[in-house]
Amino acid sequence: MKFKNLHHLAYYLYWLIIFIVSKAVFLIYHHAKANPLTPGEILKVFMHGLYMDASFSAYICVLPFFLFFINSIYKKIEVNKIIIVYTLLLILLITFLTIADLELYNAWGFRLDSTPLQYLNSPAEMFASVSSSPVVLLVIIFILLNVFFTWLYFAAFKKYILVGSTRENITEIIISLFLFLFLIVP
Repeated sequence: MKFKNLHHLAYYLYWLIIFIVSKAVFLIYHHAKANPLTPGEILKVFMHGLYMDASFSAYICVLPFFLFFINSIYKKIEVNKIIIVYTLLLILLITFLTIADLELYNAWGFRLDSTPLQYLNSPAEMFASVSSSPVVLLVIIFILLNVFFTWLYFAAFKKYILVGSTRENITEIIISLFLFLFLIVP
């Protein structure tokens, strides 16, 4: 029997790859600080980060997995367009946060967290942190990451993620519900 719920796994793996690539970009951008790290230590960065990547990927997958579940029950709902728009918007947001993290780490000495929210009341201080940033380089990285992540989605994952309209199948419904509920684990 062919596994029909490959779109769940493909979509989850897509976001996991996005976060791994973003981590690699961060290490490359901060190569001077990452240079003293041994290959084993760099591997540990990715392995320890995998827990957070898996968790955040699960959060991102909640809406698409719910749509996959709804589609397994009622095939007439067009979920593919919703998932594509959702994915493209998230690519822009995740890429923006990745780029912001690259330079804010230089200014603050720690990774992006809730600290920028404290600056919303005083935008002048926020822009003072950014004014000395290599804006052109950051814009180029932003564009390249967006192009790469979008290409990766459409070239490598879209054919596995998008759902086709087949008849309702109780096994598919149960598997889809299980995979949706399983997102709580990561």
